[in-house]
Amino acid sequence: MAEPKSLAVRDIAAATKETVARVVTDQRGKLLKPPYIFGFFPPWWCGFIIRDVDRDKLTFREAEKIAGEVHRGIAAKLPEAKGGKPGAIIQGGITTVGFAPPIDLLIKGG
Repeated sequence: MAEPKSLAVRDIAAATKETVARVVTDQRGKLLKPPYIFGFFPPWWCGFIIRDVDRDKLTFREAEKIAGEVHRGIAAKLPEAKGGKPGAIIQGGITTVGFAPPIDLLIKGG
């Protein structure tokens, strides 16, 4: 069996921050506006949290589209994340956009 790949949380956080900033710029802040917070929920979810979004504009379909864009950007910077599955969770006043890491990827602190 092959050794699992690993990534540090700080590397994913940096790639996420840069990619989200680009996506926000590309869509001219229509759907996403800072502040957004990087979140890591081991072992199954990496993403960013958005509070107080306009639910009439940021639909689940749009959130999933953004998740795909963000995941592509992260995977371009961190090839170990390529096999991840992008997605979104909308609950209460919080939207979480991100990806489930590939099964063979270990995410470690530091």
